[in-house]
Amino acid sequence: MPEQKKTELLVQIALQEDVHIGTRLLAQFQQQQNQSNSARSQSSPGRTVKELLATAHEKTAKKKRLHESRKAAEKARKEKELAEQRARYLESLDGRKEAVWIEIATLIQTKRPHDYDRSVSLLTDLRDLAKLRSEETVFQMALRRLRETHASKPSFLGRLDKARL
Repeated sequence: MPEQKKTELLVQIALQEDVHIGTRLLAQFQQQQNQSNSARSQSSPGRTVKELLATAHEKTAKKKRLHESRKAAEKARKEKELAEQRARYLESLDGRKEAVWIEIATLIQTKRPHDYDRSVSLLTDLRDLAKLRSEETVFQMALRRLRETHASKPSFLGRLDKARL
């Protein structure tokens, strides 16, 4: 509405010159809304249910792909972080290999299943370190001696086999 027309209407309302001005303004507003709505509906026809469903499925699929992508990226990040932690741990073992071998021997001597599991875990760590250092043959010889020494302990040997050591 032009500024001058608005001012005239406000003055009329304030001075109460026309009692029916509110009704006329409301009717005029509704008429403009109806014209606006009909112009909009003529310019672009509504979408069909099939189109709306297709759009909804498309958006859902896009959200799912985005979620899967984020999930995969997070998984990759965590795996990388774990690999880095593992590498740091193995590096920390490098300086104390002899002490770890002694700990393994001590754990095996206890003949307790939990200690067997711990010794196998440490042996796995030493194997992985040997792979990193290209010292696999040295590790395999030490492992062979360990197997021979404890040949009378089938529970321990079974754990080694299960760990593929």
